[in-house]
Amino acid sequence: MSSGPGIVYLVGAGPGDPGLMTTRSLELIVAADVVVCHAGVGSLMTVIDHGRRPIAIARQRGFGEHVDDHQLQIAHELGQRGYVIACSDSQQFREALHSARGAVAKLGEPSGDLREAAITAAGGTP
Repeated sequence: MSSGPGIVYLVGAGPGDPGLMTTRSLELIVAADVVVCHAGVGSLMTVIDHGRRPIAIARQRGFGEHVDDHQLQIAHELGQRGYVIACSDSQQFREALHSARGAVAKLGEPSGDLREAAITAAGGTP
């Protein structure tokens, strides 16, 4: 874990399928000092499943990034439960970068609190 300038890697799961992640991208997620991702459930669950607590930045309707603001709900709910560091503006991002360095995931049972949080955040009933 470096304290100086670092390297940024951009990795993606494709159209919502964690199975499309390459072995190398998963290795980078595990080894990263900080993981930042959008607040889609698939991306967040992939990062959390690999032992990391990501900074979650919601794609927002107001910026033309999404059709609605469901990612704000997801980031907020998972942030309240300690699974992610929810971030919605540049000041929060600066603060989150400092607190996220080396942050490990709060692990939950797939059928437990994490699953319930994701379902609740998406507007469902667990």
